[in-house]
Amino acid sequence: MMNGKSIAGMSAVLAGLLVAMIGLSGQALGQSPRVVSKFGHAQVEGRDVIVHVTVVVPPGADANQVALDAVRNQGARPFQSDEFSTSGLVWDQFFDEFDEDETNNSPSVEQHYNPEGEPTNDSRDALTGTHGTWSGVATSKFEFEEFESEESEFEESVLITDRCPSLVKECKGRQFFDGKNDVAWLPIKGCCTLAVTWYSTSVDEADMALNTNFPWSTDTNNTPSGYFDVETVMLHENGHVLGLGHSTKPLAVMFATYSKPRVTLDQDDIKGIVSLYPLDGPKGSISGKVTDAATNGDPIPGATVVVVDNSFFTTTDLQGKYLIESVPVGIYDLTASALGFGDSPLPSVGVIEDETTLEVNFHLVSDGSTPDPLTISNVYSVDSGKGGAFKILWTTNHPATSQVEFDCCGEFTDSEPVIDHSMSFRGQKGAPYTYSVTSTDDKGSVTAGTFTHPE
Repeated sequence: MMNGKSIAGMSAVLAGLLVAMIGLSGQALGQSPRVVSKFGHAQVEGRDVIVHVTVVVPPGADANQVALDAVRNQGARPFQSDEFSTSGLVWDQFFDEFDEDETNNSPSVEQHYNPEGEPTNDSRDALTGTHGTWSGVATSKFEFEEFESEESEFEESVLITDRCPSLVKECKGRQFFDGKNDVAWLPIKGCCTLAVTWYSTSVDEADMALNTNFPWSTDTNNTPSGYFDVETVMLHENGHVLGLGHSTKPLAVMFATYSKPRVTLDQDDIKGIVSLYPLDGPKGSISGKVTDAATNGDPIPGATVVVVDNSFFTTTDLQGKYLIESVPVGIYDLTASALGFGDSPLPSVGVIEDETTLEVNFHLVSDGSTPDPLTISNVYSVDSGKGGAFKILWTTNHPATSQVEFDCCGEFTDSEPVIDHSMSFRGQKGAPYTYSVTSTDDKGSVTAGTFTHPE
């Protein structure tokens, strides 16, 4: 079995993009402030540390330059992609090889919160919410520690402290490792840094600070225009605390770009934390097909299949097929649902043996409603490598195929039906490319355009 540090390289491979555009307010794409993330490298007490900055880009400014300046303001130098692919934080106490004689031998991570300067009096609740979200992945052994609260009959997961996070540069005095994982509100140096997280690759410690100079809200479902959602930012930053990088899936919490608050994990986030902290024991798979009960088995694409009281779910392809892998051996309830159809619960389905696949089929009955028409949203492009390499990404509300049409260069298609669309291209560096995107499902096509790369 691999120990925590040997798995660290795998966690960093999940990092994906080093520069991320994150729209964190609830405004429509194009009106949201652009927010970029970047990783840097520094040293504290002679040890390597990783610095993750999340930065709001002023209108008209160069996003990469703003991010670089933010990293350097932290006293760090930007990471190159090959550096980050070989480093990352993984908590040793979750693995068998961990030495129980060491100080931090609890099979959980204890995080402390300093409320001084907080913008709302329920920001602690937002941090607690992130703990429940990441600890709630039933197929992962990672947990934030809980303790009996003196304030109520319920358990709490966030300890209150008056410490300033010792690794964060904005704290007075020298930076040092104090063995505590602290979250605080501070006026962060520079114009634009929204949040910063410092963590080590050799010492299990991570500290986070959010900038008091920005407007914040804890109303996730109704974030005011121009404000940033506390729980969304904390949830993303705590994903880095547990060892994840950036996902390439647009609906993931750890994705580079999104245009609204997001406090629910995507399957890709779940796969990431499970890959770092998997449950021990045998596992199997569940596969099958979701069909229309009224039409002699016509497939239902885009149906959602959920393993109840577990962290697994997936959607069906254009043939109505699905596959859920690495499910721990046991007995579960499953359910399938789709727009225009009633739910179809299927109780007590057993994953009987290790490395076997159980077939479970669903037949859904129409509820008489009309499914939402196919729509395209969140169209944008990012540089993806050296030279003129770039990606065009967008999302659809149903699984659909992808097509990009350039004014200069014709059409390019991908026939795999997905919700998160990403197509890669290699052009001339700095040259503008005008394009439109089209997606198609079994009900028809929809096109969005015109867009230009670089934006």
